[in-house]
Amino acid sequence: MVTLVTVSTTHAQESDSARIALSVEAQHFFKNNEYFSHHADGYTLPGFYLRPKVVWRIEPAVSLEAGLQWLHFWGAHYYPAAESMGVWPTAGDSTAAAHVLPWMRAEVRFDRHLTLTLGSLHQAHHHGLSLPFYDPERLFAADPEVGVQLQADYRHFKGEVWVDWREYIWRRSTTQERFTFGLSAEGRLGDGAWQGYLPVHFVAQHVGGQGLVEHRPVQNHFNAAAGLGLRHQWGLWGVAVECHAAAYRQHNAPHVPFYKGWAFYPTASLSYDSSAAIVDVGFWYGRHFVPLMGSPLFSCMGETADGISAFARTRVLTVGARYEWRRFRHCSLALEGRYYNHLITANASQYSVGLYLDLLPSLPLLK
Repeated sequence: MVTLVTVSTTHAQESDSARIALSVEAQHFFKNNEYFSHHADGYTLPGFYLRPKVVWRIEPAVSLEAGLQWLHFWGAHYYPAAESMGVWPTAGDSTAAAHVLPWMRAEVRFDRHLTLTLGSLHQAHHHGLSLPFYDPERLFAADPEVGVQLQADYRHFKGEVWVDWREYIWRRSTTQERFTFGLSAEGRLGDGAWQGYLPVHFVAQHVGGQGLVEHRPVQNHFNAAAGLGLRHQWGLWGVAVECHAAAYRQHNAPHVPFYKGWAFYPTASLSYDSSAAIVDVGFWYGRHFVPLMGSPLFSCMGETADGISAFARTRVLTVGARYEWRRFRHCSLALEGRYYNHLITANASQYSVGLYLDLLPSLPLLK
């Protein structure tokens, strides 16, 4: 399955041309998940995030961004205090009426192919991962990723490595440090209308640390995937087919009943006008597989109001469609829908619909 997020090139170009600019990234979202399975309860995410920041172009290839991110769900009176998605338990709740966090990013472009980022990471492109490996809801249902990121984009290779530091500890801390390490890469074969590619993904989550008040076991989780894909472009139309083989492994995690697992995931997609419109279909088969950053509907573990469930295998047929209206320079409106069928299980059908309005204005302050 192909999951795409577009970013306004006009917004980026204006920020690049100004020595200092006031930039705003904002999204209003309304996401309704009608889930009825033992994998996850249904829920609705209505709200917005606002990210005002000052962008200082120190040198042509060096920039600094400083601001804040304000997340608000309509009608919410508390927010998760830490990681709210994934196999980690939440660390607790905050009673604030909104969730406001600092935003800081330093970036160095070594050349037009290689970029180093420290602080707030680029994650709107989902690190190049598909839905079972990266849930797009993380953009507004989890704290922004912060750490170190190295991105490369060459003629026959595109990839990145990143570290997302989720929880810091001091000596004699009562909690453990938590961080995610990720790698995604794509080797490209051919330059014509037909192009083959070899995707590779790796995600690891670590819970540990030294000098704690009391000894706690070190936990590690791993997801890895490799595959083969083929895409073709003719005019405004594009088609892609790909297949991933994935593996899961954990060490010393008592809340996960599986030591290791695997999955198989073929997909096909049809897009139009640089993915302004896209339709995709896929089939997921997993055995004892637990996605670390992906949708819970693909997991062999489920958490609902009835408790935690475990499944020997998961079979999911997926169909998705997305349309993005790009009429304005600093604004885009997207509508998407997705259907899931867990096949041969009770309450097999699940679906979700989402409406998103992105605003990306930029005001030059100093040329």
